[in-house]
Amino acid sequence: MVEDNTEKDLYIKEQLVRAGKFWLNLALPLGIFIFLFLASLDYLITPQHFKLFLFVRVSIAAILALFWFLNNLKSNRLLQDSIVIIGSLLSAVAIEIMILFLGGYSSGYYAGLMLLIVCALGFVPVDMWVAIIVVIEVFLVYLVPILLTQHISNIPLFVNNLFFLTSLFIAALAWRYLNQKNLLNEISLQYNLAQERAKLEEYSTQLERLVEERTKELNKSERLLRFMFDNANDGIVILDPSGEIVNANKRACEIYGFTKESLIGTNIQLLDAEADQRGWKEHLRRLLKGESLLFETAHYRRDGTKVTLEVSANALEIEGGKVLIQTFLRDITEKKRYQEQLLQSQKMESIGVLAGGIAHDFNNMLSVILGHTEMLLMEEDLDQSFKRKLAKIERSARSASQLARKLLKFAKRKEQEHRHFIELNRLIQETVELLKGNLPSNIVLNCELCKDPSIVEGDIGDMEQVLINLILNARDAMPEGGEIKIKTEIADLSGGTFIDGHMVSGCYVHITVSDEGTGIPSEYITRIFEPFFTTKEKGIGTGLGLAMVYGIVKDHNGHITVESEEGEGTTFHLYIPLAPKAVPEEEAFERAEEKNILVIDDDPLVLEYVKEILGSRGFNVVATDKPLLGVRLYKNNLRKISLVITDLVMPFMDGVKVMENIRGLDPSAKFIVISGFLDDYKDLDAHGILRKPFTPESLVQMVHTILDKDQGN
Repeated sequence: MVEDNTEKDLYIKEQLVRAGKFWLNLALPLGIFIFLFLASLDYLITPQHFKLFLFVRVSIAAILALFWFLNNLKSNRLLQDSIVIIGSLLSAVAIEIMILFLGGYSSGYYAGLMLLIVCALGFVPVDMWVAIIVVIEVFLVYLVPILLTQHISNIPLFVNNLFFLTSLFIAALAWRYLNQKNLLNEISLQYNLAQERAKLEEYSTQLERLVEERTKELNKSERLLRFMFDNANDGIVILDPSGEIVNANKRACEIYGFTKESLIGTNIQLLDAEADQRGWKEHLRRLLKGESLLFETAHYRRDGTKVTLEVSANALEIEGGKVLIQTFLRDITEKKRYQEQLLQSQKMESIGVLAGGIAHDFNNMLSVILGHTEMLLMEEDLDQSFKRKLAKIERSARSASQLARKLLKFAKRKEQEHRHFIELNRLIQETVELLKGNLPSNIVLNCELCKDPSIVEGDIGDMEQVLINLILNARDAMPEGGEIKIKTEIADLSGGTFIDGHMVSGCYVHITVSDEGTGIPSEYITRIFEPFFTTKEKGIGTGLGLAMVYGIVKDHNGHITVESEEGEGTTFHLYIPLAPKAVPEEEAFERAEEKNILVIDDDPLVLEYVKEILGSRGFNVVATDKPLLGVRLYKNNLRKISLVITDLVMPFMDGVKVMENIRGLDPSAKFIVISGFLDDYKDLDAHGILRKPFTPESLVQMVHTILDKDQGN
């Protein structure tokens, strides 16, 4: 408070100095003018004293001019007071000289003193003590010389003049007092107003600063919210109560494939891909009632494809009672697809367990049926018609055993002892070469194989079976002809990829088998690997081909998926684990001078039977239940195989085709045909024929006969 008073006093003093300077600059020139102007009066009234009075007037005018110069030279309250006091004194002396020379107390020039008081106290804002000094000195300058130098003969006139001067001086002092007080109050008020204005300016500045800070914070919050809105991982769409889009973020635009400008103004119901589009109307109704909803739906993208969305929505009331609907859209298309793949994988595993159990028990029963049938057929005195009936039973039982074997392969119950390193590109090339002759002329089979080593560990026959099944399926899907394309590449999935319901990581040989056929209806895609499921006409196919493919791929720790659209063809994707730093192996054959025999039969029991008989007699026997693999083994071991023993009735390639393919490689190849259905084949070009069942002695004798005859030649 003391500090405030001090500042106020300083302010008042500064303002008084300014006011004093201003009014002195007016009063002093006015005094100079009056003094010089009244010289004309001197000339009229007292010409005899004109020169003297003119000298006095010019002298006092010069002094007042000097005071005016000093006042402008420096602003100082003491200087101003001194100018007023000294200037008034000198002016009063000058006027008194003229009064004394012009009649003394009876002179009318005493009116000059009145003008002096008016100019000194009426204009200049001096303090009261200065005003009192000025009045006293002017009064004394007038009275004292008259009393000392003159005889007062007209006392009433003298008293009248004194009374007049005194009254004027008192009035001037009162005027000065009131005027000074008003001036101080005005300056004080100005100070207070200035302080209030300063406070207001400070408050205004603080308010502006606060508003600026709040505006910055608001802008920052708005930018943050806008950034979060535009860069959210989920799509955000703002709707009005009718479902029209009023705003959408970047992710929503990516989901739909539209620009933001295209989405705004579009009704959300136009994007709905559900069959019953009344669902959105119901959602909007419930949202406007205050419910928060979480649901799944399907929407169209710009390209016409569907996207599955998880929608979280609620209604928001903003200022003015306006209601907007906020929806968060999460693209769960891939998630749903992975879930379906996982469920399908789990279903296939469950079916595999069931099929494996059934096939195992069924195979045991078939083994008993086949064993007893073979024992009955070995009876020499059995009637021929009865034997034919038994042969039909055997044939049906063997067909049933083939189904059981396929089921076991689907169920991944295959023994793992015959695994080798396989060069898949080479296997594909050889399989394609063998199959080209068995495909219709309107089917083109092309390969696009990678140059990188594609070595996997597995069963050559099984992998061959997979390729054959897929190629034949592609053939059946193109009754009007077309192209079947097989492509391989090395897929590095070290980053992890979701395939066939599993997160897959590592290096794989990626095989694609694609056709231009009729395609698979979408409702059947998830069932094509199920046992006995087929889209072919009744009586065509068993429905086990793709089931066996699925089982073999899984048996090799691989994965299989399918892409298909009705009328657009089908592509199967196979992923078989790559076996790094491995060299493909071939079946082990002895040197060419040894007796190497290749046995081909689709019945594992027959293979073991023949292998055991000939192996016990010193022959090196390699047996396979895959006709194509048998042809390949002969090709890769040309001139090392002395004799080929083959069955006639086999899947994909019968015995006649086997002999034709091997003769195409080696015209001098030797063959023994073993079959229970010789009546169905006429004019067999073989070196020996044995009807099943046969005795070990008959087999050994025929082998020796053919090989000994070959040596004799």
